[in-house]
Amino acid sequence: MRMPWGEVAWSGDAGPFEEQTPWSLFGVHPLPDEDGPIRMLDGSWRRDDEGHFSVASMGVIADHVTAQGTVVLRPPQFAGLVTSELNLDIVPGVEPVGTIYGSWEPVGEGAGSALASGRFVDETGQTVAVGTTGVAFFPAPPDAPEVPRATPRGIFGETRPVAGVSVDDILGMSVTLSESGAVGRVVSKPWHLNPADITHGGVTFAFLEYVGHAALGGWPWQATSVRVSYLRPGQLGEELTSTAEVVYRGRSLAVVYGRLTRPDGKDVAVSMTTYRRVE
Repeated sequence: MRMPWGEVAWSGDAGPFEEQTPWSLFGVHPLPDEDGPIRMLDGSWRRDDEGHFSVASMGVIADHVTAQGTVVLRPPQFAGLVTSELNLDIVPGVEPVGTIYGSWEPVGEGAGSALASGRFVDETGQTVAVGTTGVAFFPAPPDAPEVPRATPRGIFGETRPVAGVSVDDILGMSVTLSESGAVGRVVSKPWHLNPADITHGGVTFAFLEYVGHAALGGWPWQATSVRVSYLRPGQLGEELTSTAEVVYRGRSLAVVYGRLTRPDGKDVAVSMTTYRRVE
């Protein structure tokens, strides 16, 4: 299977997602202006099977936009970066209108890491969410050419999102309720990967929030604060397990602890998410 950045070995059934990337799955594309905001098109990919806005769908644009703010902070002796944490606060009960636009702001750099923020608004100017990301830089090999301080636009590809598919279809998770919450399982597929051929941070965010939401029974609960810490990479073809434990549930507020683990039992990421009843 060919992605915009090369070949990945995959023998499974791609269905409608052949040639898709994490960005195209969720309608995330740049505007023509190189320095302009990143947009997320409106469509079924932003909603669950019942038609409600899904916070899980915000993972890819949140990860990409906030990371853009750290790219410009990268010192020249470092070759690239990996996301160590992603935080997103969502306006309670928000229902975005039309395209969502994400803009970023560098915050600071030090000790081989950086912090940046992002803001997400819809076509009416309504704020949908704000977020931050922390990244760790990794050093360049000796005599390596200097890496441009920009994200290659080729990662977006020319593919458009698949019409009519929901977040449930895109993630393809099998979820069962447990005594303490819920457990979801999914095999990591090519369209879940970033250019390093590991599970995209925004997709990891989506896996965790999706199962946390299911643990509460879904709508009218909506995530209003998602905190994800990234620990290890998820690899193509691995069965990832997302476990959601409801640590508190009141009449209008709930808190869910999440873990995404590999087959060897090691954590890919952990999360703490606050949900509110928005009805």
